[in-house]
Amino acid sequence: PMYNYFRYTFRSIGQDEEGERLGVFDDEPVEQYGDTLVTDLMELNQIEVVKEAPIVTNVWMTVTHHLYEAVRECQSMYVSGADGFNLDGDLFTDEDNVYYIERDLDLAAAYYIGEGQLKGDKNSGFLLYNLAEKIAPEFNQDTGGVSQVNKKILDVMNGIKSDIIDQGLCMASLSDGYLEFRSRVNSIIRTMTIPLVQKFIWHMFITKDSDFVELYGLSILPQIKVCDPSVYEYILEKVVFDDFSFETADDILRALQGSYSCMGITCNDVGELNGRQDGCSDDISATLRGYEITDQTLLPRIVFDRDILQIKVLATMGAWESALDLYAYGQNVVVGGSLNSLKDLVISKIDTLHLGDNFQGFAGKFDDVDEYINAALVGDDMFIDASNDQRIEGVGRMLQGLVTYLYALGELQNASANCGVDPLFNSLSSWDMGAAYLMGSIKANIDEYHSDDFGQTLFALANEMCDYFGTCVSSGKAHASESLVDDLNTGKELLKAKSCTELSLLLEEDITPTILVPLIQGMLHYAVENEELSSSSESGSLAAGDALSRAIIPVMNAIDSDKSMQIMTNMKFEKGGSKPVEDGAERVFADVAAMIDGLKVDCDDIGGYENLGLGVCSENPADTGSGTKTTLPDGTKSTSTSLADGLYTTTTYVQNRAEIALDVKDIESLLKSDKATLAMGIYEDGFHSAIYNEIGEKIGDRSLADFSRSAPQIMAKEPTYNIFRYALEDDNGLYLGRDVGLYADTIVLGAFGNTNSRTLASEAIVALNLWMFVVHELHQTVDKCKGKLLTDDDGVHSMDEAVAYYIGDGQQTGDSKGHSLYALAEYMGELFEQDEADQTRVNRIIMKLFNQAKLEVSFASACINNPSTHVRLREIVNKIVSQMAVPLLQKLIYSLRKNDRDRVKLYAQSVVPLIAGCSDSTFSFLRDRLILEGNIFNAIDVDDIIEKLQSAYSCLGLTCVDVGTYEGVPACHDKPPQSSLAGYVPKSDISEFSKLDLDLHQIYIFLKFGAFNAAEDLYTMGKHSTLKKLDGGEEIITLRQLATQSARSIVPSFDMFERYFDQDFDYSNSMVKRTLDPNEPTMVSLKERTKLVVTTLQSMVVYMAALQKIYDAIEDCESTDSFRNANAIEEWDRAAGLLIGSMEGANEGGRQGGMMMYGLAKEQCKQFDVCTNSGDAKVNERLITLFYAGRSELTARNCPPLHKAAEKIEILLQIPLIQSTLSLMILNPSMNEDNFGELYAFSRSILPYVEEADRDASQIIAKNIDFRPTKGNLDAAMMALKDAIPKMGVDCDLVGRLDGKSACAKSTATSHTGSFVLSLSTCTVLSFVGVIVTFLM
Repeated sequence: PMYNYFRYTFRSIGQDEEGERLGVFDDEPVEQYGDTLVTDLMELNQIEVVKEAPIVTNVWMTVTHHLYEAVRECQSMYVSGADGFNLDGDLFTDEDNVYYIERDLDLAAAYYIGEGQLKGDKNSGFLLYNLAEKIAPEFNQDTGGVSQVNKKILDVMNGIKSDIIDQGLCMASLSDGYLEFRSRVNSIIRTMTIPLVQKFIWHMFITKDSDFVELYGLSILPQIKVCDPSVYEYILEKVVFDDFSFETADDILRALQGSYSCMGITCNDVGELNGRQDGCSDDISATLRGYEITDQTLLPRIVFDRDILQIKVLATMGAWESALDLYAYGQNVVVGGSLNSLKDLVISKIDTLHLGDNFQGFAGKFDDVDEYINAALVGDDMFIDASNDQRIEGVGRMLQGLVTYLYALGELQNASANCGVDPLFNSLSSWDMGAAYLMGSIKANIDEYHSDDFGQTLFALANEMCDYFGTCVSSGKAHASESLVDDLNTGKELLKAKSCTELSLLLEEDITPTILVPLIQGMLHYAVENEELSSSSESGSLAAGDALSRAIIPVMNAIDSDKSMQIMTNMKFEKGGSKPVEDGAERVFADVAAMIDGLKVDCDDIGGYENLGLGVCSENPADTGSGTKTTLPDGTKSTSTSLADGLYTTTTYVQNRAEIALDVKDIESLLKSDKATLAMGIYEDGFHSAIYNEIGEKIGDRSLADFSRSAPQIMAKEPTYNIFRYALEDDNGLYLGRDVGLYADTIVLGAFGNTNSRTLASEAIVALNLWMFVVHELHQTVDKCKGKLLTDDDGVHSMDEAVAYYIGDGQQTGDSKGHSLYALAEYMGELFEQDEADQTRVNRIIMKLFNQAKLEVSFASACINNPSTHVRLREIVNKIVSQMAVPLLQKLIYSLRKNDRDRVKLYAQSVVPLIAGCSDSTFSFLRDRLILEGNIFNAIDVDDIIEKLQSAYSCLGLTCVDVGTYEGVPACHDKPPQSSLAGYVPKSDISEFSKLDLDLHQIYIFLKFGAFNAAEDLYTMGKHSTLKKLDGGEEIITLRQLATQSARSIVPSFDMFERYFDQDFDYSNSMVKRTLDPNEPTMVSLKERTKLVVTTLQSMVVYMAALQKIYDAIEDCESTDSFRNANAIEEWDRAAGLLIGSMEGANEGGRQGGMMMYGLAKEQCKQFDVCTNSGDAKVNERLITLFYAGRSELTARNCPPLHKAAEKIEILLQIPLIQSTLSLMILNPSMNEDNFGELYAFSRSILPYVEEADRDASQIIAKNIDFRPTKGNLDAAMMALKDAIPKMGVDCDLVGRLDGKSACAKSTATSHTGSFVLSLSTCTVLSFVGVIVTFLM
């Protein structure tokens, strides 16, 4: 097992920390991590460290290997008897086995002691014995002439021979033979760890040598990783990825001492470094995530989750035999001097559980659980053809979901059953153990390093699932987890007070249902995951769903056996059998919803699944309209609903949704009558819009307040909602003192208190709550269509719901006297001269679009069988959302002209945030004058404000005609086709094409809030950038299209990029897609992911696309085809559009907030003192000149000079990339991790050029810039880049000066010295002549 813990750790460093391929550590196979480390040290000429490195890596592991081999042979004797087959399948006799046991034990001793070693002598010998002797005096551990470590190891080795081998116990007895042998070997290995720990401490405090500290840190960290992950992460960062600093030594020591127990050693084993009183304590923390263990004798038992983690680690590394052994015989839990195993827990303690009626189905079933786990560990029965991932998930989720769950519940019920029975200590012990089974010992022992990803109990499962279901609280933990801690603490106090009835109720009504929450969420999560998979899939989620369902189905069976059987059939793992979740995830959600009351679980605690609109309430929070048709209420005959007197007749029943407009009507009426309290009651509790269960019985009313209050759960991944969050949040994520996600509710509640405008609250409800909820319904329909979750007429029903909310009950066609969004559009359209025929322009457009959307999803299995359906549906929805902004803009403009400041602020809050997705500068201008407290605009500012609003129409997908005209409002003019871009006036119409920067800007917004799906959709399908097609239609241009199109190969330097990125033709797309995967662990923070994606799009995707357009123009110029000749200028202009972007505006020099290369150059010129007098970058000035010059040559069809112009443009474009890389290296003294993703992307955008100019410099930069560079890394990379710049043909004067120094090296001569820094592509290990380099265990 130990070797696999080391493989696992170094694989993690390679893949997770350094971005290497799976199974690779510093460009070498992870199996030879020791050789890699030693070789690195040799190459760096670290002579003193090299002397010890092979001993503590290769020799140490070789000794461990032979000890384990001896144990295996002992086990083989017991399994096979005197004569038979050993574990490797070879026919051996008793004498053969004894020989091999003794041989491996002798080899372990020989490698440990070595030739020439004298007893107790630190001046002779060269191996581990000598290492222990040398360090022992520093820790007062050399009493009696021999170090305590060496004395114990040799005593145990000799004892194994005399007590076990010589007595023939390997064959005779499992407990006295193999298990005793195994126990003693583990004791030796633990003792061998002590000198490594001592050397680590000694070098931290005495030599302060960072190379030695790093070496010894890496020698012990793999053991810590598999039992105390937060301490592992902390020490790894402090001594491996950062340069070790003596100032952190005390903190590192305290963290290390807290992990002694997980390494199986004690404070006394290690001792105290001479002259230091470090206050080491062996006490295991009695605090489990806010719950204090009363019975201290239980502490050794609470580490059972270490066994679970280590079983999963061993399984992950393919060491299934070791995993099975650990499951069967244990490793970490020692009770009364004996190991307790998880198998013991599964099988032998069933009789101690007092399970309630619902759980009696488990009685006698623990053999089945053990069989399930064994089958997964050996690859038998249902796991016979399973993938490794499926076996791992089967074991892990079964132990996490069923075993810890049942024993937690059993212990808590034991405590409750014994409440009031003396001695109290017994029931408190049971209660404590129940809490321990739920929470586990693996927690964040270092505040800033969270270990819930490594947790193995239900507490960790809850925290894992809460993000999917929107049930996380502000701390990031699950609401269920925090409730559980509170309830467990309350229960303990009730036990002490002997309040047994209250305790029983607490357990039955609160704790037990809360325990079920993560199990239900887990099962439902995997229902969603698995319905897209086939039965032949290798995905581990199939087994995970099966295992978690087995924990909850017996409970459900007591409520509804038919539905439970249906769930079991859908969740069953059967490789090659029927399709997983054959009835669909919605069916599983619906079956759970039907039983949720019987489970006594609050459906709101389960939450709604991501942005798919799936939940287990009769209807989701605020009735999200999940696409599942509402059963008709009693007495209702028609399945359709006529809206607006026949304007729109729905296909499905949505009358109850339309009736939400009657709540608005009543609220308005009550406000006019000064009955604000009653009005608020309807707002918060609802009145007219009924919610029905699946048999048509009314079970409640939906409320307008819930439309906003549920938003953080149900809209968290949606684009429009996140633009509002981005626009309105302050530095603390708040708006007006509350979570920005509740902005609509916050504004409405404030409006209820407005005495100047009595009906302001009812208007706010329509403009904010109802508006965003209709938008949510539309986005949700698109997402479900994309996910193939809409079947039959579910899609039609989703659109019917959206229309019902938009029009509302009691509305007449073309009438402004209704109470929902349709009426608002009619009212404002009339004022803005848009009342055409029977309806206003905006309503005619929106109703037409609604019908188009409905048509898209009305065909049988449209979303399932046609992959383009969701793409077309998305385009329609985007147009609907744009048009829905029109009445809000009109109302804002109208209120500005009327100087109605209350409504100016209300409608500014309802629509101006959308402009934050277009231009930060325009939004800031409007926000400062219209939204921030005080409404500081003056009457003379109104025209300027309206003109700013008009300037954003194009970005919002609108025209001046869409909004219309109002008396006194400045004339509106749409941008001309040849609009200037930062002073560059194109000859062709690229105004729409140049809006690609809006996609980039909004991708940044979505990623900022973790809306990965929205970001990926925008990257993949685009939105803002279009080109006119020959048939008069439009083609959407996407960033992904630019990142993957084969035409990029026309750029001469593209081959250089492809070559640098290992022949990955779509290198930038690969980087973006990997980063957009929320399950990809390469980056540890959302900010890093965000910056990496945005920077890659800006500096690689758009960069290469612009060069492609330039060379397309040149090729068109040189063509004999007259059509292509005519197209050349447009291609040239498109290149300019890609480099400048629409967000720069029309004025020369642009404006702040540009997202393309032009904006990047402006951003950097200030730092490098290379701006023009006007504030633009000198690089930009030259670029614009070259673009005009090139276009003149194209006009004259003088093609040859264009090649030179293209080369000059490409060199100029490298300058802001170089500046950005250098500035992030130099101006990041605090080593802010948020910038590392950005630095990584910028450096990769120039490394192909550096590679061509200076291969050595390229390798140094690549080696030292990863996601966790130290200051030493950055310094080395910076010097290499400075040396390379003059060789790249770049003008150093244009790069400029940083901190008063030239950004280029004065000389092209380079001299780089390496350093032993274990980060990207540098961490590795060395070999030792004569000692095994790679261990094949």
